[in-house]
Amino acid sequence: VASLLGLGLALYLALPLGWLVARRSRSTRRQADHRLVMHWSRFPDDPRWSASLVLAQQMDQTSGADPEVRVVLCRLLETLFGLFAELRVLDRSVEADQTLHELGGRSELHQDLRTLRQHRDEQVTRLVDALRELHLGFARRSSAPPVVREEVISLLDQLDAEREVDALRPASDAFRRMHGQPRSSRD
Repeated sequence: VASLLGLGLALYLALPLGWLVARRSRSTRRQADHRLVMHWSRFPDDPRWSASLVLAQQMDQTSGADPEVRVVLCRLLETLFGLFAELRVLDRSVEADQTLHELGGRSELHQDLRTLRQHRDEQVTRLVDALRELHLGFARRSSAPPVVREEVISLLDQLDAEREVDALRPASDAFRRMHGQPRSSRD
């Protein structure tokens, strides 16, 4: 009788306990899915970003994780990420200013925002083209030609210098802030 009572009590407690465990695991999974979606929503949805990541991964594998190549690739991708983040903000600003312009606001500001957005888009295009050229150098020679590597580094330095003239931080700081890394030494 005692064993039957113990078995009945175990079944009586096991069902609610099993239900609680299943509910908790579903909730945890849902929270993890939500965190993943929130994390990925911070990344650009531009096809040029996805293509750049693929090219960078292929070059990293081809180079055999060469530290010099990795430094160039990381700097290039960090700068691209920052520029894409700025494009997203500029798109929102252009939309908001378009609404203000339609309501009778100043047209100079709207034109300035559109020009700045176009300039940032051209910078992204230049960087993506440089990444493709670097990738072609890898595909042909299994290593990055030093000349192409130096051209990419000088392009990145030029973009940082342009931003410094505009009193802006380097574009790569957006990526570093997102991942909790210290800002660049150009403060």
